Amino acid sequence: MKVNVFEGARRISMVIGALWVLGCLAYAVFSKPYASVTYAIAWPGARATLTQSCSDEDAHEFLPESLPSGDSIYLNLCFTAQKADDGRMLVPYKAMPRPVAATAPGAQARKADDGASFKVTQGMTVEDIYQALRDADAQGDTKRAKEIAAVIDALPAAVRPQRYWMNERFNADVRAYTTAAAKEFRLSPEGISEAQERVSSARVKQWQQAGITLVCGIFGGWLFIACIGWIVRGFMGIPRGQDSRPSQPA
Repeated sequence: MKVNVFEGARRISMVIGALWVLGCLAYAVFSKPYASVTYAIAWPGARATLTQSCSDEDAHEFLPESLPSGDSIYLNLCFTAQKADDGRMLVPYKAMPRPVAATAPGAQARKADDGASFKVTQGMTVEDIYQALRDADAQGDTKRAKEIAAVIDALPAAVRPQRYWMNERFNADVRAYTTAAAKEFRLSPEGISEAQERVSSARVKQWQQAGITLVCGIFGGWLFIACIGWIVRGFMGIPRGQDSRPSQPA
């Protein structure tokens, strides 16, 4: 029995093509789309805000989250590094106790204002006062810095900016804080909606990738087989579209 190599090759290529199509469809249908969302947390107790990415100095926690729809998404929590007094970028991990003024705030404020070069004007915020203190320190004006510090001491504890213990992102205290915060983190209703939109977008992209892979694979396979057939037929002297050489007349 004469073996038809070309017919066998065509059947093998059809089987491979069918498996390729089934594999691409299985990937698009059964594979869970990968989606992630990134949140930044500025300090302990701060509200998580949606962000694009984290900086190199931030501490990170990466964890899966199940959505009410049954889909899953990965949460990337960035614990934002802040600039410390010494210029380093450190991650806040614990709130410092708020200091309490030793005497009545009003009396200290009046004492600080009497004959002082620094005056608290109407409309000035607490941050303005702290900025004035930083400016005085930068200029080396010790007298003015002490006057501003006296005003800050006179502020009620409730209005003073909260200060935090800070350290580098791989520090044990920082890691303990980020791990505990990640375990307690829950998506808000708005966060769930955002996460669901990202999962839907990732699913659309997955189908697009599967379709592109399917078309490119089929076309590439056909082109490869056509080139091999053309080369083999050329060596064997077989006309195009035929599987064997025409019989020579006797």
